[in-house]
Amino acid sequence: DNALKFAKLKSDFAATVSHEIRTPLNGVVGTLDILMAAEQPPKQRQFVQIAWDSAQYLLDLINNILDFSRLEAGRVDIERTEFDAARLVEDVLELVSPQSLQKGIDIGYLMSPSVPPRLKGDPRRLRQVLINLMGNAIKFSDSGEVEVAVLLVQGQDDSVTLRFEVIDTGIGVDAAEQARIFDSFTQADTSTTRRHAGSGLGLAICKQLVLLMGGEIGVISTLGHGARFWFAVPLTVPDTRTVFEPVMPTWPGLRALVVDESDIAR
Repeated sequence: DNALKFAKLKSDFAATVSHEIRTPLNGVVGTLDILMAAEQPPKQRQFVQIAWDSAQYLLDLINNILDFSRLEAGRVDIERTEFDAARLVEDVLELVSPQSLQKGIDIGYLMSPSVPPRLKGDPRRLRQVLINLMGNAIKFSDSGEVEVAVLLVQGQDDSVTLRFEVIDTGIGVDAAEQARIFDSFTQADTSTTRRHAGSGLGLAICKQLVLLMGGEIGVISTLGHGARFWFAVPLTVPDTRTVFEPVMPTWPGLRALVVDESDIAR
């Protein structure tokens, strides 16, 4: 009992401290944003860019600690609101597009036609999981593309189970590491000389959020041949779904030629 009480106190403390640290850090990031927009000599701009990059990394780290602490302390509630699955995925791609453009990686998504246009669940938490998985996919890929696939794996009149897959062409995950990468504070590469920084909390947060939504999460990968991170969550279909039924356009007799280097773009 004492051990459980101490663990809860520790989680509460971490959540409180992370929140207190984030407040002044937002001020630092905001000030750096203003400096970035101002005219500066090249040397000064380089210094501001270094400070801005460091502040962004620190903010991401604190956000992860705060989210993890809230999850550990049982302070995260799941909402039930209506959302558009396609719009949700498009919003995520828009958020990570600067990161992908910087590395020259193509991103895109494929939505199964059987996915209902309107769903009810927690779009904020779904977006958080997708952003985390997409960010990892881009971070661990030096070239190629990252794809999001949304599939209907089970469906009834008023409830469905959707499977979201994030597929990359990156370094992949070793079979021995796949069982533990969703654990807290765990990274596949634990060496001090690793190429990719991180707290090891991102996938642990994804796992806890998916479990809170009543779903499951996993990875399929071969080292050196990319990875397919997936999660499946149950969602409900609102009664108003008939209002949002899309009308598929038809172009009878029209021929089209689609040319693009990227498989996902085609």
